[in-house]
Amino acid sequence: MYKLKLLIDTNVLLDWILSRNSQCVDTVKIIGLCMQGDKIYGYLTANTLLEVYSVVSVDKRFNVTKTQELMKLLYDRFEILQLDRKLILKSIISLPHINLEKALHAYAADYEKIDFMVTRDVDDFNEYMGLISKANKSNVKVLNPKTFLGMIERIGRRIDINDDWGLVYGNTDASISN
Repeated sequence: MYKLKLLIDTNVLLDWILSRNSQCVDTVKIIGLCMQGDKIYGYLTANTLLEVYSVVSVDKRFNVTKTQELMKLLYDRFEILQLDRKLILKSIISLPHINLEKALHAYAADYEKIDFMVTRDVDDFNEYMGLISKANKSNVKVLNPKTFLGMIERIGRRIDINDDWGLVYGNTDASISN
């Protein structure tokens, strides 16, 4: 059975961790699907991990232990996209208006043949993916969380969320456990 390859953008991951934004319910479902791993492979970029750590390490809701547990959970449950010199250089020189983070995400997603990227910055990423696809014929589809879940439901995949993985980390009552 084919598993979808899904890249989670930094803003969506932070929505889940910090319980922020009105799309948090959709984000919890998506992260839960990635954590279950039976229908969807979840992917992150290394710079997403660095950004998440930077944000969470100064958030008063997270002590050192909880921050380390979260980072280990992300490392254990998600694939980390490789960013080599070639992809970094492509990201730097080939896009007309540089947003290095978005360019790195876009090129890494294209290189890994990711099926979908979930982000709240759909327009920006679609612009980058459009530029890449002219050269590489990229097939990465960029969707917001709500649209992605709707698409999953339309193609007949069940949305079963394991409560242990679907929790929202910004809750002070939530604990990180496997």
